[in-house]
Amino acid sequence: MKVGYGWRGRLENIQGYIVECGFLIGRILRDIIGRTSYLSLRTLSDAFMSIDIRNTEVNQQATVTKYIADKTFVAKLKSGDTTPSVRAMTVCKANGQDVTDFKDGAEGQTIKVLGDGTMTVEHGSNIKTNTAAIKTLESDKVYTFTHIDGVWYEDATYIPPA
Repeated sequence: MKVGYGWRGRLENIQGYIVECGFLIGRILRDIIGRTSYLSLRTLSDAFMSIDIRNTEVNQQATVTKYIADKTFVAKLKSGDTTPSVRAMTVCKANGQDVTDFKDGAEGQTIKVLGDGTMTVEHGSNIKTNTAAIKTLESDKVYTFTHIDGVWYEDATYIPPA
């Protein structure tokens, strides 16, 4: 079967629609994950968020390729949970709880927590803060924790209060 020039343009349009549908499906699945703990974010992240998508524009002079940055899913920790699950999580928002452990962490996993001014992190056997004391996560500041040998370690950067 011979495909003419008109079909080539239509096939390129169809490919563009498929990419757009992939983004929409990814957004829908991220919304579903935000409401339930039954789906694995890591699996969906591998499928939708780590794809190298290129947006190509053609003009009379040259073809220009623009790289589109991956989007990161930002979760909110469950309110009142002293040991919130951080399975497959990289970025989250505090929700006014007193945390004694981040459960379901993978070896080498790093999480960033946006403080809310009320969440506290207890320095102990499960979490090591950089002040070696209970820490209140200040509002609008990001705190980084890394899971090593079953213990969460806060980033060593520390600026003492003035």
